[in-house]
Amino acid sequence: QDESIDAHKHQETLVIAQFRDVYQWVEAMRSKPHQAPMHWNIHEKRKLGWEDFLTKSWTMSRTRKDMEYLRHNFEKGINSTSMIECHRTFSYNEINACLKDPFDEKEYKLYKDDGAGAGLTEPRYEFVPDGSGRAFQSIIDMRAAKIENFLSVVD
Repeated sequence: QDESIDAHKHQETLVIAQFRDVYQWVEAMRSKPHQAPMHWNIHEKRKLGWEDFLTKSWTMSRTRKDMEYLRHNFEKGINSTSMIECHRTFSYNEINACLKDPFDEKEYKLYKDDGAGAGLTEPRYEFVPDGSGRAFQSIIDMRAAKIENFLSVVD
């Protein structure tokens, strides 16, 4: 949930959460790993094997453009990754990639023609939501954290 929303300014709301069967969800994500380019075999234009997909860390290396953006912000005097603004209201220590279009032209062309139609040119690997900038160990860990977050809405 968005911590910037003032709950006192809003009336009570009914929240309904529905979760897809984990096996069906994983297979759907494996077949079309939305915004997760490292979880698609880009060279063979096919999905990863089941075990590889489930055990691969839910992240990627920072792109050159993301690293330049970080350096530029540090040069401006912003010395905390939590203060560096990224797309979709994330901060640098909450998501990889920070920039909406983080790839160089060559990489962009490679991921644009991904064979999956999964938006691989705009990676969105969210990090563990504790401010540490740590990646989830797997897609299952990310899913568990998202479900815990949904279920904590009542709090």
